[in-house]
Amino acid sequence: MAAVSNPESYYSTLYKEAFSIVRDPLVYLFPAYTRIPSKWIPYRNRAHVANERLRRIFYEVIEEKKAAPSTSSDLLSLMIKANHSESDVAYLTDDELISNLSTFFVAGDDPDDILPTDKQLKQMTFLNYCIKETMRINPPTSGNLPRMTSRVILIGNFLIPKDTIVHLELYCVHHLEKYWDRPQEFIPERFDTASKNYRENAVWMPFGYGPRTCIGLNFSLSEQRVLLAMMLKKFCWKLAPNSEHQHGLRNAHGGGIGLLGPESLKIQLIKRYA
Repeated sequence: MAAVSNPESYYSTLYKEAFSIVRDPLVYLFPAYTRIPSKWIPYRNRAHVANERLRRIFYEVIEEKKAAPSTSSDLLSLMIKANHSESDVAYLTDDELISNLSTFFVAGDDPDDILPTDKQLKQMTFLNYCIKETMRINPPTSGNLPRMTSRVILIGNFLIPKDTIVHLELYCVHHLEKYWDRPQEFIPERFDTASKNYRENAVWMPFGYGPRTCIGLNFSLSEQRVLLAMMLKKFCWKLAPNSEHQHGLRNAHGGGIGLLGPESLKIQLIKRYA
């Protein structure tokens, strides 16, 4: 797909014209818009012409593959071989092969958008430390859901009667000096050595702890890793000029048990490459 990544190439121009219609918001806002004849809408007519040219190119590629069978293991070759194998499985028509090739073409049009694998994400040690430290300092909730005691409990010098509604203040747990050195400071590296400590003592639990841990824990962490990895790869991040957060995060607040976040935090994203 290198031909598409070159903005000056014939294939790149053809690709952009062919798929410009897909990016048209009117198609999604007003489905009836697609019923207007293309000849009355110049850019849509160009898109259809470009699409037909692409389909002809794909057809020629498929015919070349059929005419000169090879030992190549690319996906298109494997699909063509499967079509010629003696089996009861329904084969793909040329139109279906062309449609699949179009999908490959779109999916591979921008190598810079390739998502990191799970293995690669786990190797981004410092990124993972930063995520954990951020969630320690500003947990996604102010505490766990309230519970009612099923019996009388004595915790230290405090006697908690049966049927008392109790609530764990998560922010306080995440800032206990007994377990966190300089708890008010952002020190991602602390998770390089604190892993065993915070797990054994249950003092890092932005998603809860034990059998009632949030079901979205792994999904949320993976989502954060992917988003941050891609955003950091593509952009340099800077605080907006005259930001009130120049010397540290300020005005953290939350509504109820909702997300904690700063007010008026504006960030400039500067592209790392054109």
